[in-house]
Amino acid sequence: MARLQAENPHYWPETLRGLMVHSAEWTPTMKKNISNRGKGDKDQYSALMRQYGYGVPSWDRAVASAKNRATMIVERQIQPFLSKEEKNPKYNEFDFLDLPFPKQFLRYHASEKIFLRITLSYFIEPNPGTKMGADQKRVGDVYRYASCGLRFELSEINQSKESFISKYTKLEDQKADLQDIKRDSSRWQLGYHNRNKGSLHSDLWERLCY
Repeated sequence: MARLQAENPHYWPETLRGLMVHSAEWTPTMKKNISNRGKGDKDQYSALMRQYGYGVPSWDRAVASAKNRATMIVERQIQPFLSKEEKNPKYNEFDFLDLPFPKQFLRYHASEKIFLRITLSYFIEPNPGTKMGADQKRVGDVYRYASCGLRFELSEINQSKESFISKYTKLEDQKADLQDIKRDSSRWQLGYHNRNKGSLHSDLWERLCY
């Protein structure tokens, strides 16, 4: 991490931590040690996460991700909660990113599999409800609070931007939980429930180009 910071002094600490995890892989020995746990792939990956985290970081992959691999690094600030007129805080903002996929290249290699890894890194902030009056509520369960609870989602194939945004904004209107959304985790290595713990989330997505 110190070497990575020296190579990229302008990056945020959250970004450096994300790059380190983004470069990590499980070794064959790690996979062998949990090969008899659980019945499906998701159970195996859940066991790997519990015992070894995201695996062993690679200096070469971390530096390549920061400099010359097909990697999109985004550092943003958002205001996740909003409270007006001393009312209980509500979710406020999310960020929408267009991934610059090279469409012509993918069409040319239509029979090949592509892999996309997404890593989200942020730090836990105090619960805004702790600074409010006795008649106001904290955000979420005090024992399960994970700061603003940032998560990442990938739009479905041929889904419009408007449809994608509407799918999640309506949950706030319905006071629903993001976990209530039906998700297809089959193409994700870890899946929604395995990766969304704490304040560091990373997963690998796989599919044919077209």
